[in-house]
Amino acid sequence: MDILIIVGVVVVLAFVFMMVALLMLKAFYFKVEQGKALIINGVSKIAVRFDGGFVWPIINKKELMRISLITLEVDRRGKEGLIARIICVRTLLLHFICESMKPKKTC
Repeated sequence: MDILIIVGVVVVLAFVFMMVALLMLKAFYFKVEQGKALIINGVSKIAVRFDGGFVWPIINKKELMRISLITLEVDRRGKEGLIARIICVRTLLLHFICESMKPKKTC
């Protein structure tokens, strides 16, 4: 009878330990939505993940970076126009398109 109690306690403790380990793994995994990248700063290296990854507290630091196409427009017209040295107002309209490229995989 004592053996059954000891075996039961060991099984329950093993089950509790496994559940705590799975919950910890779930808590430390971060998913990344499309158009963003997860940058994991470690002790000796930096990892960039596009789908998700494990971030261990104290050891790693996580940052999210937008990698989708970004359009920036600068519009200076009329009274807000660019004033040149010869004291005349210039109209300026600029469009910038910024895109982050994924690194190529090497074998």
